[in-house]
Amino acid sequence: MPQLPEETTVPIYLEGPSCDPRGPDGDGRNRLRIDSIDPQPRWALRPRTFAGLRESMNTAIAQWGSHFDVCSGGGECSACFRFTRRHNIQSPPDALIVRLHPDGSLHYTSDVKAGWNASLTPIAWDDLASLEEGWSLGRVLRDEHSQYIPLNRARPR
Repeated sequence: MPQLPEETTVPIYLEGPSCDPRGPDGDGRNRLRIDSIDPQPRWALRPRTFAGLRESMNTAIAQWGSHFDVCSGGGECSACFRFTRRHNIQSPPDALIVRLHPDGSLHYTSDVKAGWNASLTPIAWDDLASLEEGWSLGRVLRDEHSQYIPLNRARPR
């Protein structure tokens, strides 16, 4: 795996875009935008989508946007409790899947075929992003129940 030079910084604090309230013409006319994105800074270690989760594993490719939650530390990343936090799943099997519910919540299970009838355990996005070492992320898949992503223990017990 290629190594980054020591002077290279990997971004985790993603500054929001600047917004001129006068608009591009200077008279207050802005382009129409159907959605609204809060221009607050985001933190690349707080994903809110599976795409954001993938980017949080390599923040050099992370971009500001709705894939990440708002930064709560004001840009002081090294002082933030989330920076060093590690989540431990109690007594997990060697292979799990994490399902995305339509309401945005996450649940993990080891039974992919049972769908939402499986024994599901809720997990927060922040917990999933800060999993202890030893888990590898698969690619996002979809079945008749929902989107899901496989998690495999790198070194099975």
